[in-house]
Amino acid sequence: MAMHECEAYWQDFLRRPKEQRQLREEQKNVQKETASRMAAQKAAKVAEIETALGACTPEQQDLLRPIFKYPGILERLHDCLVQAERNPSLFSEKIQTDEALNALIREKAEEFKQNPKAFALQEQQLQQLHEEATRGLDAAEMEYLNQRTWKDLPQAELAERMSKGEICPRDEWIPGISKGKRPLEGGALEEHLSFGDRLSLEGRQAYAAGDYETAFMRFKQGIELLNWVEARDKENQQKRIDEAFSLFLKNAAQAAIQLGKYQEAIRACTTVIQEIDEHDSKARYRRGKAYLLLGMTKSAKDDFMFILKSPYSTNEGVHAARLGLQELRSVVNKNEIEAKRTLHRGISGCLFSQGRNTSKETDNLNIAADKESEKYEEDKPQLQSHLLHADDEHAEEFRLPPSKATEHTFNEKIKQRNPKRFIYEDEDISDQATTPEAETRKGKENKAEGPPLSLEKTRNILIDFLDAYTSEPVASKLRELRSLADFDYKRVIIRCRKYLPEVQRPILQKHGVGTSSSSSSSSSSSDSHRCSMRLLEKSVSFWRFRDEAIEELTRDCLQAVFGDVADIDA
Repeated sequence: MAMHECEAYWQDFLRRPKEQRQLREEQKNVQKETASRMAAQKAAKVAEIETALGACTPEQQDLLRPIFKYPGILERLHDCLVQAERNPSLFSEKIQTDEALNALIREKAEEFKQNPKAFALQEQQLQQLHEEATRGLDAAEMEYLNQRTWKDLPQAELAERMSKGEICPRDEWIPGISKGKRPLEGGALEEHLSFGDRLSLEGRQAYAAGDYETAFMRFKQGIELLNWVEARDKENQQKRIDEAFSLFLKNAAQAAIQLGKYQEAIRACTTVIQEIDEHDSKARYRRGKAYLLLGMTKSAKDDFMFILKSPYSTNEGVHAARLGLQELRSVVNKNEIEAKRTLHRGISGCLFSQGRNTSKETDNLNIAADKESEKYEEDKPQLQSHLLHADDEHAEEFRLPPSKATEHTFNEKIKQRNPKRFIYEDEDISDQATTPEAETRKGKENKAEGPPLSLEKTRNILIDFLDAYTSEPVASKLRELRSLADFDYKRVIIRCRKYLPEVQRPILQKHGVGTSSSSSSSSSSSDSHRCSMRLLEKSVSFWRFRDEAIEELTRDCLQAVFGDVADIDA
């Protein structure tokens, strides 16, 4: 590093506020030590001169005692004493022989005689200087170092720094050049806020009238109005700006959702969450809604779950988040059903077969298949008679069961005419004859076992369960159990098994499921409750795949019990 570069570096280093503060403290300590040392030296000189004055003549004592402690006289007398080798007799003779010292003593004695207060004032000033020198740096001086501006720099330092390329900052805020936002205060700030209130009112009126384009435009204008300003008074006025800015962003997001501008809504809500308040339930809900409308179910679920988990969420926000999750689940279920239907149509239409036909050929195949089906209905009795009265020689070789014979023959007949249509539709056909015992056993296996409880009763029980789980005393107890279990899934289950029967038993008795606990012992009551819950679980398992309401209620009950311990939607 060159000499001039090293010097420039250290000059810039020593101008930093932290280093300036340390230098100021060091200078103050040196000043304090110097003042203390000078005070000690003065006291020693005064003591020596007072001792030497005892050997002086009475005339010398009368002249020197009132004035020897003052600046100028004290140093000259002490030098004279040092020259006399601190001998009082020689000190008296030295004063008499030194004409310059005699003249100074007589001059100061005359001044003291004319104005003794002036000498007393000099002593007070010296005492004040000593106290100032020994005083430490106070908070105001330290704050001054932290708030040092260009105006506080000495002219020489300012000229030197500007000659090296530094630019003196201007007080006014310049768009595109000045950093940060424009600070406003007083009338300018009130003018901005009043104009923002006017834009907000016009936007809300347009939204209520269904004019979403105008409402969105007014809310965007409000965002641009407050996006680049801030209040000088950070404690009071800045809160008003943040509240108005957040309101414009959330209203713009709602209007954007109505217009189908979902990305605009997501950007507005993200600004609220990242810059103002990450626990804003309304911004979280509207962003989740926009994500859901875009098909981004994972992001939507994250926002809804954040509202439910946040300790700062309002009751209105929690209710909205639950509705959002219900809508999310219905969308996911609907998408799964549509995907299965699409896949089934694709496979049944031979979309993945080799030598795929054109659309015209496919239509011709469909028409031919329909004609064959009509012809099959007409020829069905003859086919059945022919198959059931086959020759013995053919029966010795191979015989299909009666339930498979007609269908198999018809399919074979269609395959001979349109083989491509049945590439993926061959079914496994058993080669064993059907006996009466096998038919009876098969009928019992295929016959679906009915649920113990009806659909309406199952739904009513689940609704009562959900109301009980979400009530304040039970919900607080469940939160306590999850906390005591350290949010471990298995430990939560163990604790809930001991507590939930107290909540579930009255509801089951209300709907006539199980027996009253007061008429039996504790062990039999527990067994009866388990039996009742098994009946309910069988009914829920049966109905949840046949009724979407049962599926939704089941998920909500599990979510109310486990909270965020287990991901019920996964």
